[in-house]
Amino acid sequence: MAAPSSNYQLYGLKIGFPPGGLMRNKQMKFNDYGITVKEAIQIITNKQGMQNPDSYTLQITYSDEPSAINTSSGNVGSNNNSSSNTPLTGSIGMGPPPPSASISDNSIGSSNNSDLKKSTSSGIVNVSSGNIGAPTRRLKWMDDNEKLISYPLGAHDVVIELKKKYQLIKVYDGKQTMNLIVDITKPLSDLMDLVSCKFKLRSTSDCKLFTYGKEINLNSNIKNLNIDTSLPFILRDNNDPNALSLESIQWDNGNGFFVGGNGGIGGIGSDDDADDINNNLSVPAKSIINPVREGYLKKQDKKKSWKTRYFKLTDKYLYWYKSPTAIKASGMIICKDYHIKLAPSTHSKEVKLEFTPKHMIAGATTIIHYIKFENEQELKQWTVSPIVIESSSDSGSNNSMTGGNQSIIGKKVFGVPIEKTVSGNNEIPAVVLQTIDYIEKKAMDIVGIFRLSGSVLTIEQWKAKYDKGEKVDLFQEVDPHAVAGLLKLYLRELPDPLLTYEKYDNFIAAQSIDDFPSRIKLIKHLVKSLPPVNYAVLSYLMAFVGKVATHSAANKMQVHNLSTVFGPNLIKDRQDSGDYGGNVQVLVEDTPIINALALSLIRDYQYIFTDKEIPEQKVLAKALYEYAGNDDGTTSEDDKDLLFPKGATIKVTQQGTDGWWTGEYQGKQGKFPASYVELLPHSPSTLLRTKSNSNLTKKKKFMLEMESTKTKNQEIEKNIKQLEITKKELQSTINDLENEKATLENDPTIKAMMILIANAKTNKDIAMIPKNIDVLFQKFEEYKASHEALATTKTTLIDEYEQFNNNPKKRLDTKEKEQIQQKYDNLSTIIDKSQKIRSKSINSKKIINDDLVELKKIFSL
Repeated sequence: MAAPSSNYQLYGLKIGFPPGGLMRNKQMKFNDYGITVKEAIQIITNKQGMQNPDSYTLQITYSDEPSAINTSSGNVGSNNNSSSNTPLTGSIGMGPPPPSASISDNSIGSSNNSDLKKSTSSGIVNVSSGNIGAPTRRLKWMDDNEKLISYPLGAHDVVIELKKKYQLIKVYDGKQTMNLIVDITKPLSDLMDLVSCKFKLRSTSDCKLFTYGKEINLNSNIKNLNIDTSLPFILRDNNDPNALSLESIQWDNGNGFFVGGNGGIGGIGSDDDADDINNNLSVPAKSIINPVREGYLKKQDKKKSWKTRYFKLTDKYLYWYKSPTAIKASGMIICKDYHIKLAPSTHSKEVKLEFTPKHMIAGATTIIHYIKFENEQELKQWTVSPIVIESSSDSGSNNSMTGGNQSIIGKKVFGVPIEKTVSGNNEIPAVVLQTIDYIEKKAMDIVGIFRLSGSVLTIEQWKAKYDKGEKVDLFQEVDPHAVAGLLKLYLRELPDPLLTYEKYDNFIAAQSIDDFPSRIKLIKHLVKSLPPVNYAVLSYLMAFVGKVATHSAANKMQVHNLSTVFGPNLIKDRQDSGDYGGNVQVLVEDTPIINALALSLIRDYQYIFTDKEIPEQKVLAKALYEYAGNDDGTTSEDDKDLLFPKGATIKVTQQGTDGWWTGEYQGKQGKFPASYVELLPHSPSTLLRTKSNSNLTKKKKFMLEMESTKTKNQEIEKNIKQLEITKKELQSTINDLENEKATLENDPTIKAMMILIANAKTNKDIAMIPKNIDVLFQKFEEYKASHEALATTKTTLIDEYEQFNNNPKKRLDTKEKEQIQQKYDNLSTIIDKSQKIRSKSINSKKIINDDLVELKKIFSL
């Protein structure tokens, strides 16, 4: 092995991690590249904090440089004198096999494989790529016991992938694809038992697995055979005459496989074009010079969402890229291998093309491509060879734009008036009969039937079959939710709803009636006035929905759930394009009533669609007081009072608006004051029937809340206007003050005074006046404090003298008393004089204080 390049020793190796981790890849350096692969796994998992390192293995991938490829014999890397130049093409699928390869003579892992040459030093297997002189991506599962440096770490674009030993593989038998989990270190013969179970095979003895056109040795494992698990395995039973032909498989250079050279599952390539498309997705966008058309269009992905892609159309192929500078195409189709038709669109301005493979294998998944254009003008620009849109006629003549946006064969079913979808004596459209028949036989106990959504693509495919007039067998469908969705879609796309736009207001008004008998009678009258086909479909549909509700214990779809689902599909108001806000408000208000109407049609089916008598609703009242009446003998029989004691239960037959009701008590009938009784709550059965109208109270509540909100908004607007007025007034006052200030500043007298003050402030003596005033203030405060202290002393002395003089225990002679009295009188005289002086001083201080404050203000300007 040659010495490795110094690049990875300086910068480390790029390590890839399994999906679902914190990072996809990371540059990592090793202290010693002479460690074994197992030791490298231990280091990588420890650094990343990953558990169970024994459950991982390593895989190395890199690209051949063009200079290292031997083109003399057509076998890339067949000259293996140096292990450093050994390309790791032992991975099945790293390069397509040559077109002339014989499947029967080349078995992966067998000893007689002439195209596979095994390196005795490292176990690396080389396969001819068929792409002479082009760089090829190589792959090799690494042996745990081999040293890390024994692999070409210095090759171009090296990535060391950390992979789990349990890998997900796809196995395809020509009819279906199964995902299986396989241990890459265990013999593939162990996998065959699981394959037998999944594909329901009687025996696996004659079954073989192939990948990339080569038979796999089942006695070995994926790691030893160096198989790329990203490619599918082909399962073929040699005893089955209808088994998938290996010659019909075209491989996509590591991106997948395509059955049928003329379209098949993916439609990429044909036998004649094999050399052109071996690297079909590896074509950089900029390498396509002078395409027939190019530009941005929208394409539907696997998740049924629309993605903007950059398309390039050549004389054979249609490529699409993520950007005009992408080095690899996101996809490609061969136009001649597809039926190209206009697809149904939900918007009149929207135009879509549908690309369907011409040759499909029964049971295999068919990839249908949808491309969307902004308008017909853009479609016309792209309708150039090789894109030829097929017409709707059976002749198959090419007519790209005839018939506008209709690309149907036969009689259209969806989106047309219901009376046009019935024929002969049939009153019910076939799509309604067939979907209901399917659900009755296969899906009555499916949880969430009609509530859960089915596959949009599946529904659209069944819709297309009906619109093309094809014979439809819904029992081939495995998704019952898709069939339920098909029925709802048919009802939803009717140009005139089942209950008709014309009778919308009448049905809403009928359902809004509180009285049960009156409500049902009016609904029954409106239903019978529907067109015959509408009535027949509605009766058949509501009877069926009622049966679905009887299975609610299993399907969890009670009557109210079903009414919520079917209500909007049975009746809706005509949309006014000029008043969107009004439409939304009406929808919010009427939706509860629509759901309640559907509930009545389902739950009260026997009263509405049959002749069963509608029961009268009993209204009972309890007597709050005894009513003796006014039986003076002058009243007529019809105007007779009904007498009853307190607490009696009365059957109310009529509730008058004048405050008098009529009723029945103990077989007698008569009138009585409504204020004497209290209505009793409805019976449970009546309560159940009026439950559907509970949303009417919500409607009233909603309207009250709307009115309250409207009033609050009016108050807020009024306050805003008042604030605007106040703002204007304040602004006006500010403007007046600004004008007054400007006037004063321009007044000559004021200017002269300001100049005088400014000059005075420059005089040192005058400038000292503020400081002297502050000193004077300070002295005056000290003087004031001393006088207050003296007054306090006087008060204290007087108190002590009085206490001493009145103390009976202290006896003084007359002389001592006179001396103390004299001292007290002298002190009192001094204090009085001081108090007078202080009063005068305070008065002077007030005058001086005011003057000093004025002076200070002036000199501080």
